[in-house]
Amino acid sequence: GVDAHGFETGSRALSRRLIRSRPRLTAVPMIVILLMIIEALMSRYRTALSLLALTSLLVATPAWSEPGTARHAADIDAFVRRAMATVGTVPGLSLAVVAGEDVVIVGGYGVADIESRHPVDADTAFYIASATKSFTALAIARMGERGEVGLDEPLSRWAGNSALPADQSATVTLTDLLSHQSGLSNEAMGYRLAFSGQHTPAVLQGLLADTRLNAEAPRGTFQYTNIGYNIATTLIEARFGQSWQTLVRDEVLVPAGMTRTTAFISQARQTGTVAAGHLAF
Repeated sequence: GVDAHGFETGSRALSRRLIRSRPRLTAVPMIVILLMIIEALMSRYRTALSLLALTSLLVATPAWSEPGTARHAADIDAFVRRAMATVGTVPGLSLAVVAGEDVVIVGGYGVADIESRHPVDADTAFYIASATKSFTALAIARMGERGEVGLDEPLSRWAGNSALPADQSATVTLTDLLSHQSGLSNEAMGYRLAFSGQHTPAVLQGLLADTRLNAEAPRGTFQYTNIGYNIATTLIEARFGQSWQTLVRDEVLVPAGMTRTTAFISQARQTGTVAAGHLAF
């Protein structure tokens, strides 16, 4: 299932295909569009950006921009520096800003890891955490278009035999799960996926039996939670033998040409620097 780790992408990106063809975007989650833009810029522009990290002060070298956008780039650059200095708890970040067909600014600030002091640049990968949900929902929607799953049908109609309680399987739909209004809870599954990391497909499938009705947010009531995606992806893996990471790769990332975005941390680390997570107190 999708947990708090999500997957990684960098920020040097501008999709020539996306910009030139001007496709209809209404059916695609905006985070997907933004990251497609970010992806293609990484393959189009290879300018090296070096960052200086001096003790606790985060100092960025001037970011790169196209001719004619220098004034806007300077304003954005100054804003980012002021914001980081004001907040004081952000070790590093990278950004890309596009206006029409112009790259306004792309660059990195600060450090990817406060211990190694490795600088952030436009190719540094960051966890996108729960923004991963938009990619997962899009991947499942594509399965729905092909008739492999029923988005608005009870889970029992396509999921087959599972440990999910029969009354829940007979009423809750994938749309309910993916839109945070399933009315379900499962603390054991949520803890293993988001915190302990101690899980296997078999364990997760068994934990479906611990799913309970959520009295605080019954079905049809919106309450943001990971559990809808945990249950949906566990059922899909049991039915089709495909993990959510592979599903997102095959249904979204590969068709979109997003070769620098991955749900596999091992792959991200092979291709470049991955920013470490940090706690702010």
